[in-house]
Order: sequence, then structure tokens, then C-alpha cells
Amino acid sequence: MGCVRSAMALWWLSMIIFIVRTRGDIYGHCISSPIVDKNACKKIAEANLEGPIVFTSGPSITEASSDFGGIVKNKPAAVLSPASVGDISKLIKIANESPNLTIAARGNGHAVAGQSQALNGIVVNMTSLRGIQIVQKGGGESYADVKGGEFWVNVLRAAQASGLSPRSWTDYIDLSIGGTLSNAGISGQTYRYGPQISNVLQLEVVTGNGNVTNCSSEDQADLFYSTLGGLGQFGIITGAQIVLQKSFDRASQWRFVYWNFTDFTHDQEILISFTQGGAFDYVEGFVIANNKNGWPSIPFLPNATFNSSLIPPTAGVMLYIIEATLYYDEGTNVNQTVQNISSELGFIRGLEFNLDTSYFDFLYRVHPQELADRANDDEHEDQSDIRSVEEAPSMNSNQYVQKNHPEEWIIGDKNEGVHTIRRLARNDEQVFVARSKLEEQLGELIKEERSDLCTRLSKKTAETFMAFDKCRSTNRVVFAKLSKRVSEAMRLAELD
Repeated sequence: MGCVRSAMALWWLSMIIFIVRTRGDIYGHCISSPIVDKNACKKIAEANLEGPIVFTSGPSITEASSDFGGIVKNKPAAVLSPASVGDISKLIKIANESPNLTIAARGNGHAVAGQSQALNGIVVNMTSLRGIQIVQKGGGESYADVKGGEFWVNVLRAAQASGLSPRSWTDYIDLSIGGTLSNAGISGQTYRYGPQISNVLQLEVVTGNGNVTNCSSEDQADLFYSTLGGLGQFGIITGAQIVLQKSFDRASQWRFVYWNFTDFTHDQEILISFTQGGAFDYVEGFVIANNKNGWPSIPFLPNATFNSSLIPPTAGVMLYIIEATLYYDEGTNVNQTVQNISSELGFIRGLEFNLDTSYFDFLYRVHPQELADRANDDEHEDQSDIRSVEEAPSMNSNQYVQKNHPEEWIIGDKNEGVHTIRRLARNDEQVFVARSKLEEQLGELIKEERSDLCTRLSKKTAETFMAFDKCRSTNRVVFAKLSKRVSEAMRLAELD
């Protein structure tokens, strides 16, 4: 018995020594870091964080200092990889008591302007919070209960194992759940199902005071709708319940080429007006140079023939392409369905292109190009004058523009660049989710701003940056008005 007690005493002593040493290491690294508030260092050391926090230079610090945009670079003092939601809650509470400690949540770092960075602060590496549970309820209702750091591609894999799939996507799906839901989650399915933020049943959020809260459209609706698309300003999303629907076997992808911008936008309106039974599941459009540099990128396959003689001589320097996809199961006469839909369109006959893939491969279509770009980087790694695709600055931003004169926002560049255009909805209210008690205020503002056409700038010329600034300034005016009304409504709710 005495031996057992001695062993237990030694174990407890070793644990105490380990804890004291660990706290001392964290405190020592913290006070030598750029964190100004040394009192915060003491609290971080005493917080007993379950996940590792790194203060010294290393891959995690370097990665958290930049993002996909590559334009803004801010080095944090530390990176926390939380092992639980409690770690995030503790860190936020410490930051609340500090006069200058900042925190930023980072998923896959796909921001373009430093939104997931924290200069001399702490970046929370959300990808350490993973987990997916597929829940199938009676009556066909199903959802995925997902941790905020999980990637959408993994949700797709898990859901398909049960014959299910999320409804709304982004074009690139190696992104975190919390990341896209903090923005909007926009792609070609948006016109039909709304953005990803319109397909959420419930959120788990760590609020600005460090509280862990579950919210939905029926419970704490103001927090729910503010956090969805709230750019991380109302809380960090640590979990979400994502609406699921039936999955599909195949995807029939089509590209229709236009030389006239008016016909192009008119036909986009037609495609999103079709009823549920005869509609494309995905509709987007892009603009590309009308010359030998632009033509090869229009067909899906690199060796496909593009007959440029079919383009009218009156065409301008740009071509406009509608990209549409129809999901279907084996045994479905998909070609007849596409023919019925496309017969009403005014594209250049003979310049339509088709690619048939699995449903999964369509949704994960950006991944092969990403691998090719990385392979190209590796091939030229010894050539210092060639920058990595991932390191090169990327102007890739979704912006909402006025629907009445969208052509004013399209930049004509005969040499380079791609401009993606998405029709979001026929009625302005579907652009934003506003079903809480703020609905009336937000609905009126959205109608007033008339912003239901989304464009994505993805060029790197000086002209693009000027247009981006103009478009972003317009969006900020709308966002400021929305934020002011949301804050006022929440203040009044607290008074109630």
C-alpha cells in the first residue's frame, strides 16, 4: 500500500513540475514576443490551454503572416491551435481584459486583404477543430453537424457516404466551414439555394465576451444572422449545422459563348427564372479576351477545337461565356433536358462546349488546377525570378454591383484576366438572409441599394485595383449601413 502511495505522490509531483515548466515556457516565450501587454502573457500561461500555442518563429507563424491574396502581410506574435472550443473562449476573455491584444481566426487562409491576420496579436488556427456528424431525421430532413475548422470537401465526402450533399457551394471547397460562413459562400448555386449562409440551421459561436453560445433563426436570431456573413465581427464560428439534400451521380457542364454583353446578361436572367424541374443547378458567367490568348481557355479540354470564324466581325475585344451545370443520376436523358433549356438562349451556335464528370469531381474541379500550379512551382523552384503561384499577389474578390448598369463594372482588357459574373437572384431580398426581427429594416435597405449582381475580380493590373477600390468602397457603404442598423437593433433588444 505504501508503494502505491509513493508512486501516486511521484506522479502528482511530476505533473506539477510539468505544469510549472510548461507555464514558465509559455510565459517566457510570450514576454519575449511582440505582445505589448505582458500581463496578458501571465494569464495565457495560467489558462491551461489544451492546444499548443507557438510564439517562436516557425512554419505556423510564417503561414499566419500572409494569406491567399498575398497583398497584406502581418506577422502575429503567436499562433494557437485550439484543441477545444474552450481554448478559444479562454483566449478571447484574456484579450477582453487587455488594452491592445488582438485575435484573428484563420481557416485555410483564403482571405485576400489580411482579414485573418493579427499584427503582433494571436492568430487562432481553426483547422485544428475538426469533426463531422451526418444526422438524418424523419421526413427527409438531414444536416451535417460540423466543427468550424473542418473543410467543405470533407463534408462532401462524409455526406455522400450517406447519399447526401450540401446544397450551396463555393467554387473552391478546400475552405473551412467557419471561414465561408463568416463571409457568404457564393457560387453558381446561389441563385437557386441562396449563399451558404442561407443553408445553416444552427451555429455554435464564441462571442466577443468569450461566451460559447448556440444560436439559430429561432433562438438568439440577432446573433445568428449577424454572425452569418458578419466577417468575424460578432463572434468566431466554431460549429454549424449545414442543410443537406440528395446527392447526385453526375454533372453535365456547359459553356455557351456570347459576343454581345446584353444578350449574355439577358440569358443569365432567363436561366435563373426556370422552375425547379427544368433548371440548371449551377449558373455563372465569365468574361475573357476575344483573341488567340483568350480562346484556348474557353473549351473545357485543352485539345478541343475553338472555331473563331464563328465570332461575328462586329464583336468587341471581349467574349462573354455562360457556364451552366446540370446534376443528374445515371439513366437520365440529360442531353434532352439541356437542349430544351438552351434552345431559348442566344449564344453563338457552334461555340458551345460540354464536359461530363462525376458530381464530386465537378464540385472539386479547382483542385486539379491547384495541383498543376504547385507542380509548376516545384519545376521552377531554382529560378529566383519566377514567383510561386501561391506567393504571387492575387486580386480575387467578390463584389456586389448595381444590377441596372453592370457593364460599367466590366473591365475591358484584351490581353489578360478573367471576370466572373453571377446572377444571385431575381429579387434583391434573396441576396442577404434577413428573416429575424431586423427583416423590415434590412429588406428596405437592400431594395434601396439594388445590389443583386455579384462580380469577382481576378486580375492584377492597375486598372483592376482602381475598380476594386471603387467597388469595395460601394460595398462598405452598404455594410456600414447594415452594421449600424444591426447594432442599433441589438442595443434596443438588450434594453427590452
